[in-house]
Amino acid sequence: MPEHDVQRIAKAIGMLYDSYTPEGVGLWLVRYRTQVGGTPLGLLQQGKVDEFVDLCEGTGDMVAT
Repeated sequence: MPEHDVQRIAKAIGMLYDSYTPEGVGLWLVRYRTQVGGTPLGLLQQGKVDEFVDLCEGTGDMVAT
C-alpha cells in the first residue's frame, strides 16, 4: 500500500477518535454498514481507501458512542 494511502487512513481513523471512544472506534471498524455493503475494515481489506476515508469523514454528523 502506498505511503500516501497509509497517511490518509491514519488521518481518517484519527477523525473517528474525535467522535468515539477507543472501544467505539473498534466497534465502528467492524460493524456492518449498509451504505457500503460491508464493514469499514472490509473496505480497507479490499483496498478501497477512498471509500473508507469518505465513510470516516461522514461520521462527524453521527452521535458518538
